[in-house]
Amino acid sequence: MRKNVIEKKQKKKKKKKKEEEMRIIRLVNITNYVSSPRYYYYRHHYNHHCHHHYYYYYYYERKKKRDTINTIKEKKKKKKKETTEVLKLLCKSTQTIKHMIKGALLTRACFSFVTCIKKWWTR
Repeated sequence: MRKNVIEKKQKKKKKKKKEEEMRIIRLVNITNYVSSPRYYYYRHHYNHHCHHHYYYYYYYERKKKRDTINTIKEKKKKKKKETTEVLKLLCKSTQTIKHMIKGALLTRACFSFVTCIKKWWTR
């Protein structure tokens, strides 16, 4: 009986986590500042231990009508992942673009995006 109750509680916790992951607060269209059509959005995470709000920035590329040579190559490499919808973590910070620049992880993927935003912000 007791074991059953513990199992039920664990299942509930798993469900909650999934719901949190699925909750996308806002979709931000920054196509004006970036050459390729990407949509940036952030997810909201709340840390219960130290009561902090985190904003994780992601983007995904819009699906292309025709598969290019690169995507076909990628499909052969990674069959599990969808190549056209690539999710990448951009930064962990608050909403504003200023913070977005500070917190952005400067990988090759988002470097051009960050420089575009910097130019737009400082003009």
